[in-house]
Amino acid sequence: MTSTLKVDTIQKVNGSVPTAKDLGLNISGNVLNHYYMNYSTGTSAITNSATWADTGLTLDVTPTASNSKFLIQWQLFIYYTGTTNGWSASQARLLRSGTVIKTDGYGLGRGALYNVSSTNSHMMINTGDLTHDSPSTTSSVTYKIQHVVYNSNVYLHNGNQQSYLSIIEIAG
Repeated sequence: MTSTLKVDTIQKVNGSVPTAKDLGLNISGNVLNHYYMNYSTGTSAITNSATWADTGLTLDVTPTASNSKFLIQWQLFIYYTGTTNGWSASQARLLRSGTVIKTDGYGLGRGALYNVSSTNSHMMINTGDLTHDSPSTTSSVTYKIQHVVYNSNVYLHNGNQQSYLSIIEIAG
């Protein structure tokens, strides 16, 4: 025997719209949302300050469920002017609502560390990272990328080059 159920809407007792979980569907591992931003506004020189500075990469997200997981990826376009006969370095870090949750180490591909042995040596790199986070809330959270420079002058997003922040929410 075949049956067909047709309805215009389904509501919970309190009048709200049911989630897939409310209907008994397992959505673990499915993508729920994708948040993304490009940023290409160049910065003035960030000088050997050893002070963390905002990069312009900031996204506010509201998790669908308290057990949601986030896959977070970012990329920064960095232009180093360097110093003669010295080293230059930088790092990036990820914050969630003001709390540091990941700091990159030094080295190409994760920040930069290099020794310049001639005058007028410059370097341009794209550097980024990929990490996971579980904020355990349904309240809005703010993800932000910051950058710090040691012994160099650095320009972020120089020449309208694109930097980006991408956050994918995955059902827990």
